[in-house]
Amino acid sequence: MSDLCYRKLFLPAPISYTDFDALTQTDLNLFALREDIDLAGLEAILDRIVSALPALRHIFASPIIRLRDTGEILPVEAVRVVNNKTLAHISVHSELWENVRDGQLIPRKLMSIRQEDDYALYENIVFARTVDAILRLTESNLAVLRDMLYANREMSFNLLERENHPSYFLALGKLHTGYLRDYDKYLLPIERCFDKLVVIERTLTLRLSMPVYKKCKRSKTKLSLKRTNIFRSQKDYRKLYSLAKYLSDIGAVDLSDAAGVEADEYFHFCAMLCVFAAGHFNFKFDRYRTMDFRDINTSARFGDWILTIKAEGGGILLAVKKEFEYKIFLSPMRESKYDAHEVITVTPDGVESLRLSLYDIDSFRRIQQMLLRAMVYADDEHKICPFCGKAMTQTDESYECGACRTVIRAHVCPETGTGYYSTSIKNFTRKSHGGERLYYYRNITPISDEGAFLCPTCGKEH
Repeated sequence: MSDLCYRKLFLPAPISYTDFDALTQTDLNLFALREDIDLAGLEAILDRIVSALPALRHIFASPIIRLRDTGEILPVEAVRVVNNKTLAHISVHSELWENVRDGQLIPRKLMSIRQEDDYALYENIVFARTVDAILRLTESNLAVLRDMLYANREMSFNLLERENHPSYFLALGKLHTGYLRDYDKYLLPIERCFDKLVVIERTLTLRLSMPVYKKCKRSKTKLSLKRTNIFRSQKDYRKLYSLAKYLSDIGAVDLSDAAGVEADEYFHFCAMLCVFAAGHFNFKFDRYRTMDFRDINTSARFGDWILTIKAEGGGILLAVKKEFEYKIFLSPMRESKYDAHEVITVTPDGVESLRLSLYDIDSFRRIQQMLLRAMVYADDEHKICPFCGKAMTQTDESYECGACRTVIRAHVCPETGTGYYSTSIKNFTRKSHGGERLYYYRNITPISDEGAFLCPTCGKEH
């Protein structure tokens, strides 16, 4: 990973929360854009691919194929196509003769010739593998650029918005530190690259059911790129060869931010992000108590809730205590069997884990979502709203906050018999952005692609 942030993450230890909070407003980057992203290089690659798209479309529609004759022994009355191969075959297979009469051969069965389209040419296999390489490139880079464009939208404040936490905009203001410094010069190239990636992805994915791709994709043949006669003489295949050679020469382009992250550096980043997220989600730290992010061990309070953030077991323990103590263990970059209510692996790329990344503006909100869940499960009375701190009222089916519209409901999974809680927003109107962001990270249970709440024990909608 770039020195963009980790050069500044090794803070003098110990440091007070007051000093830490001041640094997030000046020099300390807890969210930033990549400095090592080569948008000019990426755009040059995309331009080469876009210029070759017409040729790729033509190959999808009209590939060069080879007609392959296959023989099948059938009764004479079922045979439709015969040629010289049929005659040569019957002349040497007397077991297929019915009779020989007056010097004439009367067959009982004949070899029927069936012609099939054979797509498995060397050039078509190169085509299928080039398409795969392009799709890998578009998938990885679309994810990164989509996050950047989303961050730009999130930085547009709407102070009348009631769904977000009261301190959310304060947190965004501090995250501007690493964002505004570089974003203006990146925004237009990001938008251009994103639009080109979308065009490429849609053009190719719409045609993946075509036989030239489906039948050649399965080929396990090891190939080395060579310029065949077809690559020399046929216009579309000539452009394909040029593109395949270009992509082969430059290697795969991947802007994933997971590469090069040292475990210790990432651990320090996660510890800082936990303190930052808690400090902008109701919890109050002793402003003058010192913290060491190399071996974090600190606590904060909100009403009767007590939060402990502690380095333990190779990870970070978030423990929230009220009537009960609810523990969430974050294991950066490694698996763990720590004894906690939830054990969550966190990584910068979020592959099969929770994403906490310097380059993802929602990272601190994912921690706040975990804190909200721990606060709900640690509370047996639900008199105070864990989201905004105002009084809640109890109804027949739920607890509701009139100030922020938070609704807490108790459920029992009908399949496992396990009790669990869900949170939602009363009279919530769905916004355009979906996925995990749909409920502004105020849902403590998973949600489906359609926005339905899922049971955390069986994963189904009840």
